[in-house]
Amino acid sequence: RLITSSHAERMEFQVNQDANLLASSLAPGLAAADRAVLLDVLSLLDENAFVYIGVYDNDNNLVAVKGDPPESKALDLNFETARADGVYDSEESIDLAGQPLGKVRVGVSLKELEELIADTRFQNTLIAFIEILLSITVTLLLGILLTRHLRKLEEGAVALVKGELNHRIEINSNDEIGDVARGFNKLAMHLEKTKADLEKEHNELRDSEEKYRLAMDAAHDGIWDWDISTGTVDYSANWGQIVGESELANDYSSWEQRIHPDDKEKILTSLDQHLKSFSTNWQQEHRLKHKNGNWKWVLGRGQVVERDENDQPLRMVGTMIDISRQKKLEEELQRHRSNLESLVADKTAELE
Repeated sequence: RLITSSHAERMEFQVNQDANLLASSLAPGLAAADRAVLLDVLSLLDENAFVYIGVYDNDNNLVAVKGDPPESKALDLNFETARADGVYDSEESIDLAGQPLGKVRVGVSLKELEELIADTRFQNTLIAFIEILLSITVTLLLGILLTRHLRKLEEGAVALVKGELNHRIEINSNDEIGDVARGFNKLAMHLEKTKADLEKEHNELRDSEEKYRLAMDAAHDGIWDWDISTGTVDYSANWGQIVGESELANDYSSWEQRIHPDDKEKILTSLDQHLKSFSTNWQQEHRLKHKNGNWKWVLGRGQVVERDENDQPLRMVGTMIDISRQKKLEEELQRHRSNLESLVADKTAELE
């Protein structure tokens, strides 16, 4: 049960995080009502990553789709409720500049998770079996005293502890020691194969993350990955383009020093509160200085994805969107509104 719960929590967190990043990628296309952009973003995603993806506007109209989303199905509260149909259904709001645009609904197959749980249980069983096997081996060796195979068995046990799974015990006798050696070799072979399979899964996961990064690049969103313990930050090329830079130093100051003086205290305070408060995510509008000296309005989003044993933040990832155009439109709208109010006030005064 503990194994299932651990993997399920990790899956739920990853799905929610992926849905959040996907919502950020889809926001510009949904704001522009450009279905082609939405479909381009969806086409970049791994075919096997999701069972389906549905993008809906504020009127709950389906505007873009990948796969075959169910017409009516409640969201899954957790892993256990998702096991009924084998698909974990999640939903994330799509917002831009604080304005809700719609939502994205995703379905993720539980097949790989179920297989991972089964593999983990099997590995734990193997570990327990190896411990029993080693205990039996020690007992046999004490009974038989010193034999010519004792050294080989000892070397095999040491190699196993060191993780040298390609080690084999060369004993061909038909006695009890020979049986132990053959059992050891079978276990070592199986563990070696399991390790190779896990490394393959890790590489596939890394490739999947890279595809997500490409999808974000297609949406022209900047991506940043902050190693809090060292202060280094990995900025995407799109992030640099927003501030007019083709090359950026991979450190925290590349962002912090560009913040407008009037925004800096508010932004840094909100970021510090997020790091300490375990809030779901951080989101702030602020101005950054462009290479040409102008100020760019951006929407920064992010969340802590890794903490140490003392709950201190170790890593935070997020996105940055250029909202200068939206801000300019808001300012023009406010100016027109003020002019209209002034005109109405003047006309009212004349009538009085």
